[in-house]
Amino acid sequence: IDKAKDAIVGVIKTINELKNLLLGILAKAASAIMKIIKDPIGFLGNLVKAVGAGLNLFITNIADHLKTGVVSWLLGTAVKAGLDLPARFDLKGIIQLIGSMLGLTWDNIRTRITRKGVPDEAMSAVETSVPVAKNLAAEG
Repeated sequence: IDKAKDAIVGVIKTINELKNLLLGILAKAASAIMKIIKDPIGFLGNLVKAVGAGLNLFITNIADHLKTGVVSWLLGTAVKAGLDLPARFDLKGIIQLIGSMLGLTWDNIRTRITRKGVPDEAMSAVETSVPVAKNLAAEG
C-alpha cells in the first residue's frame, strides 16, 4: 500500500511540475505577444534585421555552397562507381583521384598482393613498418 501511495504522490508531483512548466511557457509567450503588440514597428525592424543577417551569411558562403553542390553533383556518380574522392582538389587530391580511376588505391594494391599468395599477417607487418606502405595505407 505504501508503494502505491508513493507512486500516486510521485505522479501528482510530476503533473504539478508539468503544469508549472506549461504555465511558465505560456506566460513567456503572452509576454512576447504583448511586446509585439506594444511595438509592432520594433518587432518588424528586428525581424528584417534577422532576415538580412541570415541572407548576408548565406551570400558570404554562397561560393562554398555552390562549389560543394557542383562537385557533389558532378562526382556523385563517381562515388557510386567506387572512386575515392579526395578531401581537397589540390595537386595531391587530383593525383589520388586519377589513381582511384586507374584502380591504384592501397586497398586494391593490397588485395592484388594477397591474391598472389602473400599472407595478410605479412602485409600488416609491411603496413606498420615500411614507410612508403605506411604512408599509402594511411593517406592513400
